[in-house]
Amino acid sequence: MARTKDNEAYDALKREITRFHIKPGTRLVETELSERFGISRTPIREALQRLEQEGLVVAMPGGGRTTRPFDLREFEDNYRLRSVIECLAVEQACERATDPAIEMLRASWGGWYAEDARREGDVYELADSRLEIELRVHMGIAQLSQNEMLIATLDRINDRIAIVRKTDFLDDGRIETTQREHSAILEAIAARDVDHAVALMRTHIDVTRANISRLVSGALAATYLGS
Repeated sequence: MARTKDNEAYDALKREITRFHIKPGTRLVETELSERFGISRTPIREALQRLEQEGLVVAMPGGGRTTRPFDLREFEDNYRLRSVIECLAVEQACERATDPAIEMLRASWGGWYAEDARREGDVYELADSRLEIELRVHMGIAQLSQNEMLIATLDRINDRIAIVRKTDFLDDGRIETTQREHSAILEAIAARDVDHAVALMRTHIDVTRANISRLVSGALAATYLGS
């Protein structure tokens, strides 16, 4: 039971941080988190230690912890690393993925996008939902690579950039464009066109990075971040 509570605390806290429900630079107080999640302080403390090891939480010199403050340079570094990893993912997916696995992923996307089209809520709630789909799409492509180390590394990078990544989904026009880009990447993988698939993925990530950087640097992101 204790192990279950540890995992519950870790999963709940990690989600709150990576989905921007707890903002960057927020002081994390064990008693407050315990009340917030309805979990005792010991699992909360262990969850904070794990998240500190993963880089999502930062220890303060005088004691205590905060969520990692937003750093534009660090964001850029993580996005460039993401580009390298995801380009390798599509390259290996072209070489290793089976046709049934590709078709299964394509069918899953159709269901996710259809569900999103029916979803209602404010712009930030919808951004949360669309970020979930984005993560599932890209992890699905990574899984086609059959490279376990790549998949684990990408999952960790996703955690580090999810805090600002959902700003890319505040614009309905960008959402439609992203869906088309995803479909084109998968078509290139299905055709085993390595060069085209890699080029499409690189462009997709570069455009996303530039859009997020613009938003983070602008008034919209300043308001969203509460700065």
